[in-house]
Amino acid sequence: IVVVVVSMFFFKICSGEKYKVDYCGQKYAYSNAKDSYKAGTEVKLYFELIATDTDYSFYLDDERLNYDYDEKKGFIISFVMPEHDVKLECESHNSMLPYNE
Repeated sequence: IVVVVVSMFFFKICSGEKYKVDYCGQKYAYSNAKDSYKAGTEVKLYFELIATDTDYSFYLDDERLNYDYDEKKGFIISFVMPEHDVKLECESHNSMLPYNE
């Protein structure tokens, strides 16, 4: 019994439990996106669906994420996967000012 318990413990450590990412229905907008990641994994996603005159904000579990930008790949969103399921949200709003004559 002890051998079975110890081997199950080591199997869990070696395999690493994966946690899910909820993309709020927008997984298609991220390149390199997977459904789940092991805790501690450095996740790097690319958001390529960028409209002109639009401001974007990204949130992981309601906390704003900083992001980088690459001219070929778009916004670069990265975070370390915590030991729980997460929700990644993208908020956008049009920042174009109306033309006044």
